[in-house]
Amino acid sequence: MNCPNCKNPLTNSTTNCEWCGSIINPSLISSDNPFLVEDSYNLLFRGTVLVGRFEKPTSISSGKEIVYSQNGILTKVIVKSIEYNREMIDSYNGDEKIGILI
Repeated sequence: MNCPNCKNPLTNSTTNCEWCGSIINPSLISSDNPFLVEDSYNLLFRGTVLVGRFEKPTSISSGKEIVYSQNGILTKVIVKSIEYNREMIDSYNGDEKIGILI
């Protein structure tokens, strides 16, 4: 994981960045498998779809909270729906490229 402020690598157990001194939100540190965003787009009147994958196989479902990483910044969101093979589904288990509607 990288520091959301200076983008330098962090150790998993830190609450302060050793590079810039920023305080790191402990709830974000606990996610050792964030969703790595490669692209995103908006769905009119529905929300934003984050396209990417998890590094390790992960089970997610609608209504579940996840942490995603985009441009080195970690953000916690709630999953509205999941797009897999151009279809919206309620749950997914794996590490393939998917879309997550937030």
